[in-house]
This record gives sequence, C-alpha cells and structure tokens, in this order.
Amino acid sequence: MTSQTTSTETAWFRGSGGALWRMALPLPEDMAAALAVGQLVRVNHDGTPYTGPDTFAATGPPSVKDSKRDWVAWAVSSGADPENAAAATKHDLIERYGKATPTVPAAGDQEDVDGTDNEPGERDGDGG
Repeated sequence: MTSQTTSTETAWFRGSGGALWRMALPLPEDMAAALAVGQLVRVNHDGTPYTGPDTFAATGPPSVKDSKRDWVAWAVSSGADPENAAAATKHDLIERYGKATPTVPAAGDQEDVDGTDNEPGERDGDGG
C-alpha cells in the first residue's frame, strides 16, 4: 500500500503582537479579514517584508460589486490606515480609492509619450 502526501501551500505572517505564524493557504475567512485590515502582515520565513507578487498591482481596484472587505484590502494596499479603512463605509472607500493608483516612472526614466523610439528632440530620419 502506498501513501500519498499532499503538499499544502503555506505562507508566513506577523501578528499584531509581533509573533511569526506559518499558515496554510488559502487563509481561513477570519484570518483573511485580519490580513485585509492589517492585523496580520505577510512576511518571509525570517520575518523580513514579503516581496512576492502583489495581486492588486496587476488587477487594479475591486469592482463596485465586490465586498467591503475587498475594498478595505485595496485601500490598505494603497496606503490607508487599516483601522480607518475598516471604519469607513464601502461608499467612502470607493470614492477615495476607486481609481487605480497611477504608475510613476522611476527617476531618470522617460516615458515614451509619442510612441517612437526617438530621444527627446530627435525626429524620424535624423539618423542621430
């Protein structure tokens, strides 16, 4: 008889008291709610800030049909104080955080606004 082992994806979190916890993903509803309002913070196994993919960065703000919890999580990921976000109404969160955060080019980076590969002041055919 062979036994099969199932591998459950886990992640590390820091609680409000500073303790590190390893939890199975997806998080239970109460833990997901704590994460959404900042009572839990995802970290690496050594407690350093988690540097994995940001789910909101790729998808933008939630739909107006999504839950208040989704809007609280979006607001917190956009820089809102977790307690203030949790205390706000869903309507207030949508009004304040309903638009995607604009991407700001890094210092020294030039955005190609004219759709060409030319340097500023260079025209097509200048050759240099």
